[in-house]
Amino acid sequence: MFWRLEYFFLCFAVLGLFAAPISCAEKRSGIVYTRDQLMALRPPSFVVGEKPQIPKEVRRKQRGTKAGVKQRMKRQRFKPCVPAVITGNVRSLANKMDELEALTRTQREYREASIMCFTETWLHGLIPDSNVTIAGFTTVRADRDTTAAGKKKGGGLAVFVSNRWCSPEHIHVKERVCSPDVELIAIGLRPYYLPREFTNVIAITVYIPPTGKADSACDVIHSVTADLQTKHPGAFILITGKSDHNLVLLSPSYTPVVQQQPVTVRTVMKWSDGAMDCLRDALETTNWSALCEPHGEDLDGLTDCVSDYIKFCTENSVPTKKVRCYPNNKPWVTSDLKALLNKKKRAFTAGDPAELRSVQKELKRSLKESKDAYRKKLEERLERNQTRDVWSGMRTITGFQKKGIRSADGNVDQANELNQFFNRLWDWVEQSRNAEQFPAGRSDRERLTGDEADDVAEQTGDEQQRSWGQAEKSGPVSRKQKLDEALVDMIVKDGQPFSIIEDEGFQNFIKILDPSYSIPSRKTVKAMVEARYTVAKEKALAESRN
Repeated sequence: MFWRLEYFFLCFAVLGLFAAPISCAEKRSGIVYTRDQLMALRPPSFVVGEKPQIPKEVRRKQRGTKAGVKQRMKRQRFKPCVPAVITGNVRSLANKMDELEALTRTQREYREASIMCFTETWLHGLIPDSNVTIAGFTTVRADRDTTAAGKKKGGGLAVFVSNRWCSPEHIHVKERVCSPDVELIAIGLRPYYLPREFTNVIAITVYIPPTGKADSACDVIHSVTADLQTKHPGAFILITGKSDHNLVLLSPSYTPVVQQQPVTVRTVMKWSDGAMDCLRDALETTNWSALCEPHGEDLDGLTDCVSDYIKFCTENSVPTKKVRCYPNNKPWVTSDLKALLNKKKRAFTAGDPAELRSVQKELKRSLKESKDAYRKKLEERLERNQTRDVWSGMRTITGFQKKGIRSADGNVDQANELNQFFNRLWDWVEQSRNAEQFPAGRSDRERLTGDEADDVAEQTGDEQQRSWGQAEKSGPVSRKQKLDEALVDMIVKDGQPFSIIEDEGFQNFIKILDPSYSIPSRKTVKAMVEARYTVAKEKALAESRN
């Protein structure tokens, strides 16, 4: 038994000596497989670039209605209602471009800003546009004109418009001003999205140098803004300027009109030839005598009965439909125009430029025709003296809403207290002014000017006659009364019109002659002349009787 075990181990050792060189050789050479051989070992379950075929029973279901919101928001274009603006005084823009690029890449406020307006850029013709360009923004420069501004360096304006908010093709410079008092640039923008109540956006950037005159600068800004408002009445105009070397973010908080007011549903009648024939048959087959006889001579009751019956026949004969009216709809927008607007949206979404251009031309023509038709409609209503319909259309155009106007908080007592408080201040100012103009000792009648003099002129004829008739008996007459009597004598004897007291030359003559004299109003002079006529008439009648 023992020799058998020794024989087994000896055979195993011999076999190991012969097999060792073979395994080492194979290990040194190695086994090499190609890529196709490895891929052929086990075919993949799906090919890259193709949609895998997943059975319905193992397909993952959506988790509620909000699944995929983040992905959809990433795909959607940034659409603020009104532009978000970043403005500031940078004092040399060229050496701050690296910082601005870093801010637009890392901070959401800068990346989603619609417009960035900077003053004092200190740019000139030797600095190319490539040095002041930010990825994703269009640069509009307004370098200082050294000849017009009278300065060799400094100043300058720059506006960066986000390409996500507005296409570079829809950016136009409307106005540019460079003077010693102000530097201004106005840019017209037509963004991808804008509320319907606005036609376009006009961004005005202003810089007033420290040595500039504020009054002249304000006049220039006002004239430019007024001109742009006249040319573009429906534009959203924003004005930015200096911000003391700090970047300021102006976040939009505007709510579109379509969200401010609820949608109203109106019921309108669909008039057609069949509806007219049906209504005509209903009125022709009516026994009018049966409706009129019960009322007899009661015209009001007869009118109400006939009106209600006609309304009843109209409601039963003419079909109706409900129309949703949005608060931002213009009165000249028709159903055909809405169809063209939807067609334009579809062409823009599909990315077909040829179709979009053709639809835009057709939309422009239809819009002009709709406005002309609405204008003619208003003119016809004016010619027919339908003022109610005209004012209704004007309220619709201007957006006037009579109902739903909220009154100020408070009560009548609070309003009276405020009135008394402000009147107390005004009375103190008037007393101080009168004390300076009229020294002590003058009568109250000398201080009557303007409306108070008109109130005195409202006296009755008897009071005027008594005041004029007793002038000699009442003692010494004041200088004011003597001048008033002389003025009346001039008008009566020379036949002068009452308008002479309103002539500028006559008023200047009186001021030079007597600066303290207050010329009575035209109404007061007329009352004085009438009183003088009454006194003279009674005097003449009394003398004739004697």
